[in-house]
Amino acid sequence: MMTSEQYRKLLSREWVDQQRFRGDNQSTRNEPFIINFTHGESLLNPDIVDILIHTRDVLPDAKIKILSNGTTSPNSIRRGEELLQYVDILGFSMDGYTKETFEAIRTPAKFDKVIDNIRQWAGLREKITSRKMFRFNVALSKMNIHELPDLISLADSLGGFDFIYVQPLLVGDKKHYLEALKLENMNKEEGRGYIEKALERSEKTGIRLIMVDTIKRIFDLEKPIGPLYYETDNRLTQFCTYLWNGLMELNPDGSMREICCNMLDGHNDELMKHYQIPQSGTPFEIYNSKGYWQLRKDLLEGKLLEVCNGCSYGSKDYYYMSETPYDIEIETKDMLKDKVYILRTDITKLKEENVVLRATNVEVSQNNKAIQKRNRELIEENVALHATNVEVSQNNKAIQKRNKELLERNVALSADNADLVLRNKYLVETNESAEERCIQLEKTVFEMQNRNSSLETQILTILNSYSWKVTTPFRWLKSIVRDLK
Repeated sequence: MMTSEQYRKLLSREWVDQQRFRGDNQSTRNEPFIINFTHGESLLNPDIVDILIHTRDVLPDAKIKILSNGTTSPNSIRRGEELLQYVDILGFSMDGYTKETFEAIRTPAKFDKVIDNIRQWAGLREKITSRKMFRFNVALSKMNIHELPDLISLADSLGGFDFIYVQPLLVGDKKHYLEALKLENMNKEEGRGYIEKALERSEKTGIRLIMVDTIKRIFDLEKPIGPLYYETDNRLTQFCTYLWNGLMELNPDGSMREICCNMLDGHNDELMKHYQIPQSGTPFEIYNSKGYWQLRKDLLEGKLLEVCNGCSYGSKDYYYMSETPYDIEIETKDMLKDKVYILRTDITKLKEENVVLRATNVEVSQNNKAIQKRNRELIEENVALHATNVEVSQNNKAIQKRNKELLERNVALSADNADLVLRNKYLVETNESAEERCIQLEKTVFEMQNRNSSLETQILTILNSYSWKVTTPFRWLKSIVRDLK
């Protein structure tokens, strides 16, 4: 699956300019590019909206087409509500009007779900101001040709549909079981009746029915739907705009995938090998390779009828394309004159732009010099600031060290202070106890003093008495006896 990044590299502005300027005059003709998202289910790519936005940005006038199987709704796509803004034609593969026919052909898709999804897309279209074309794509076979008129009615009932594009079922292997379902193997009268009824339904509803000329040839329809072949020099020559209008099938890496999506794989491989069409290089180089131009020439000369017979890309552009022989590899003088004129105009514009750019460059150079001078000043200031920062950093370290020491001293002082508080409390308590003891001692001393005074008085009285003097020898003997014991 191609990513938006791969797509931007593949569809670059440079390639678009190169294709418009250097492409052959038949292929460009100042006509808009046609970008088809038809291989696989493009709506399953998560980058599809980004891819469409880039396409519209690079090719604003391009005609962008998407073919879907209808299994995805706007709500199931990232930014799905924006998708229709960048698309011109949105087609849905609808191979059956009834549930049974549709699901038998489009396995495993569910008919009711697909119809609901298409209604959502049609509803989204009504909200957009610009015109968007809706269409059904039908691969017609014996299995569903009888439902072709009803498919037109279905498109009309869903609303918003402009036309139905019908091509026959293509089967490459004659032994394949689908071979029996090809239109060539059914009754012509029966098939013509279904188609005529479908044409009548188309006129009634206003929804155009576009069928490839192969169907006209199969059922011998009276009214030709569009020219596919014409006679020239008794040779049957086919006209095809596919190989001239830049429709190239590319892989995500930029290599060529196939020449034409309507060819069988075996024919694509065979033709690319036979004409030595390069598989790598820019799309412009592949488009203008010698083998590719030889392929176009052989197509015009009717040499590719085996692989291109019944193709759905017939066109009236053969009158224009046949004017110039494609075996001339050198550009004509008229083509070169046009390119020289364009080159001279571009050179003049470039010279004018160069003058402006030179003046701008001088101004830018002066500004650069001023900026460089200012940068040098800033560098010097940064050096000075760095030195200051180093000094401040050293001071900060010294301060942090001093703060740490002071913090440790504070912790020690806090411990000493706590001890002093406890000691002070103890001393206060001790002092209070001592004061109380002193008061008590003072009282005791006072009492002792009073007692001493009383005893002194009594002693003096005794000593002065007669009995004390008579009894003195007896007291003396009593003390001696007590000491001997």
